Amino acid sequence: MLLFEGKDTDAGRPSRTVRNARMNARIASALAACVPFLIVTLLYAFARIHALGDHAFGIPHPIDAATMHGVVGAAPLRGPAQIAMTLPMVVLTYIAVLAFPGMADPVHSTEWITHLQPIVFISWASLISARGNRAGARVAQPPA
Repeated sequence: MLLFEGKDTDAGRPSRTVRNARMNARIASALAACVPFLIVTLLYAFARIHALGDHAFGIPHPIDAATMHGVVGAAPLRGPAQIAMTLPMVVLTYIAVLAFPGMADPVHSTEWITHLQPIVFISWASLISARGNRAGARVAQPPA
């Protein structure tokens, strides 16, 4: 059953309080149905952290053995500005992989953007315009 699916058999439309009560009951039912899956997900996450340590979710230790021995130089830490500049390109890359599955490979070549480049503005503008188009499509409804 969908969250907002209704079975109104009355000839007229139910009052706002009745609709709100029904919607709240459906939301509560949907959340209650999600609880077992949330528990399994949390158990898996805790088991993964226990087995793999700090590297469980792809975040390595800041200093590893090779760096300590001077074999490899330490990777630079990324700041919030660099993350904000790189994030839209990552999102667009994953959207492209969803749209064109042939692009999928084990390693996506998304490079860190460390200073402002035109691609930063283009990628942010494309994400904002795509969101704006979705919102505009939802608002424009024919009169009943």
